Amino acid sequence: MGTENPETGNLEAPRVINQLRFSVGLLQRNYVELVVAIRHISSPLVAFEMVGMDDQWHRKEAMAEVLYLLHNYGTASRT
Repeated sequence: MGTENPETGNLEAPRVINQLRFSVGLLQRNYVELVVAIRHISSPLVAFEMVGMDDQWHRKEAMAEVLYLLHNYGTASRT
């Protein structure tokens, strides 16, 4: 990856910097979403409710959401 486009002679650095800023912003947003979900699920009130529920689908839905957010975060970290 060079800093100059051979066809136009224009500097590509501003474009690359904007792409990096977008990637970092996406990573930060995904991290915040993941942390908020984990804190919510592991809060004493929510965790106590989930343990007492007879229906396991609530716990499975919560874990599926965390896995989805973790996947998003991992994918964003590779961009």
